[in-house]
Amino acid sequence: MKQQLSLIFLAFTLGIFVISCGGGKLQQDSLARISASEKVVFSLNWQGLMSKLDEDFLMKAGKGKSKTEEFIKTLRTKPERIGFAKGQPAYGYISLPEGLQLWTLIIPLAKVEKLKAYIEDSDRFSLKKKEGYHLLESSEPLNYAVGFDEDHLVLSWGALSKLNAHLKQFFEQKPANSMADNESLKKLFSKGDDVKLWLSSKGVYESWEDSPSMQDDLMILGLLGVTSEEFADNSLGISLNFDQGQLAAQLGGDYSEKLEQLFGPVFNEGIGEGFRKFIPAKDYAGGIALSTDSEQLSKYLAARDLRPLIDEFLAGTSISGANLLEAMTGNVAWLSYEIEEAFVDKLPSSLLIIEFKDKAHLDKLVDQLATNNFLVERDQHFIKAQYSWFLDVMLIQHDNYLIITNYFFLGTAINEGLSNSELLPKKQYKKLTQGALALDIVNVKPYLDIFKANNSSAVSKAIERISFSAQGRQMELLLLAKDKKTNALEQLMNQVN
Repeated sequence: MKQQLSLIFLAFTLGIFVISCGGGKLQQDSLARISASEKVVFSLNWQGLMSKLDEDFLMKAGKGKSKTEEFIKTLRTKPERIGFAKGQPAYGYISLPEGLQLWTLIIPLAKVEKLKAYIEDSDRFSLKKKEGYHLLESSEPLNYAVGFDEDHLVLSWGALSKLNAHLKQFFEQKPANSMADNESLKKLFSKGDDVKLWLSSKGVYESWEDSPSMQDDLMILGLLGVTSEEFADNSLGISLNFDQGQLAAQLGGDYSEKLEQLFGPVFNEGIGEGFRKFIPAKDYAGGIALSTDSEQLSKYLAARDLRPLIDEFLAGTSISGANLLEAMTGNVAWLSYEIEEAFVDKLPSSLLIIEFKDKAHLDKLVDQLATNNFLVERDQHFIKAQYSWFLDVMLIQHDNYLIITNYFFLGTAINEGLSNSELLPKKQYKKLTQGALALDIVNVKPYLDIFKANNSSAVSKAIERISFSAQGRQMELLLLAKDKKTNALEQLMNQVN
């Protein structure tokens, strides 16, 4: 990822990008040059992005060279002076030939003669005439390739051994079927966003099939009943907007009826308000909430013979997966706390809250624990269920809610009851109720540590908050940086360079 972003930044700061002031204006000629078989296609609004970035930051790419700095300034203000078409978007796509990654960016030109004149005046670059296009050559080694004809400049990078051949094919062979006829892509690209990314679900799935590293993941998808057939006729659209101190992403797409029928009934709209009375505000680091229809989930698992996995997890408790799913509503929340001395196996101090259909269902499950070598004791809401599986955790029952925690003082506070002033504020809690899957993280580092993320310390210093929600086909992700004055794209580039 670091290499990819660095390459994008290199191309950006060299000035080989278009400035698009229209944002949502479609460029049919560019789309007509992209084969309909491509799996990943993107669109870039460079005028918007360049205007958001600090000029001093852009000038760093010039490395003190006056001619390069002058070129960047021209791109920022009057790109038409060097031949680029102002007001038109730049499109690109990512190919995976023989497992290699090949990036292509297509930039509309307004006056190719101005571009030629600029290159011919360069000390470093020269032009080589090819059949129907010009190829950029350099006195220094390049890790990218550039060619252009009367209408488009094309930048390609990634698989070095294939770059020149790729440009030759691009300019000499126009695709018979192109993305200019793809309605879902055009619908996405007509919106005014900084960056838009379109993915063919089936195409991505097929590329996974060719990747040895993805075989375990495909096996899990297969167990869940997901094959390439379910991904047919689907697309995923991602829109990114970079602003001062934040990155906002929207995810959606056009899904086939098969995928809708497979997963749609399983998910609900949100966990509701009942969970809040068990969530302390002090030391809160973040939470994840999942809202499902337990009956539909049970049917889904049974149809795929996955219930035994739940039974195996519950082994020794005398509770079956079927009984558990029958008793639950399907709403669950996991909350974590920044209490370092209480970490167990490097997991943050946590609360797991499970909502049951009613108190009778939960009482029945707790009674079942006592029938199978558990020592179950009740003290008001507190349940002591001593068994190796429950070692180092505390169970609390409040009406139809079961709370499990690995930190005694959290459990004690909940057992005794929390005052309204001690609860997570309503505005903050609301983020956990929005959608079938909701995530709100206000302390990033513990979560990054769990997943052993690279550069977790640097990322946690930069990111203040992560929020995510999934509602039906639409998903939204928001990253808030601690630095509120600097554009999020600039901060991201500083992290990877």
